[in-house]
Amino acid sequence: MSTDSMRNTLVFICLLGSASVYGQSAAMSKADYAQARERAQADFRAANERCKPLRGNAQDVCEQEARAARKRTLAEADAARSGTDRAKVNAAETRTDGDYRVARERCDAFSGNDRDVCVERARVDRNNAQVRQKEQQRASEARADAAAERREGEYRVARERCDSLDGDAKDRCLADAKRLRVK
Repeated sequence: MSTDSMRNTLVFICLLGSASVYGQSAAMSKADYAQARERAQADFRAANERCKPLRGNAQDVCEQEARAARKRTLAEADAARSGTDRAKVNAAETRTDGDYRVARERCDAFSGNDRDVCVERARVDRNNAQVRQKEQQRASEARADAAAERREGEYRVARERCDSLDGDAKDRCLADAKRLRVK
């Protein structure tokens, strides 16, 4: 990757990460999404051009890195566009898969036991990344469940307060309490 495209990719990843850190799932605009996809394709073509002078396993590794970078960028753009948890999980899985494929391709430079050790290291790294992803997903689900329980508790308290009222005041109070539940 060129320095500019690498910097653009890093800025994109940082922005994507900052949105998820603050719990914002602001969807990417159509224009930004199209630009990210075009940038991924342009970066892929440029990376492939840099691979052409290489030979043998070095060329294979270079091409695999280019494919992995393109898939990763496209998956992250999809995640930013939709803002759904499933898209974020897919982006993480794509990143892990790309890293694994590149690591496996690098192992082809070795032979015998060194190759076996390299392949096993690639598998272990992939499995560790998958475990971290599952742990993060469970933590995210636990936070969502806790937030839902807090809202439900606030709703019950507000509803209880409404019991002392009558008529329209009680109806307005219950309507306000239901809004607490939906947030």
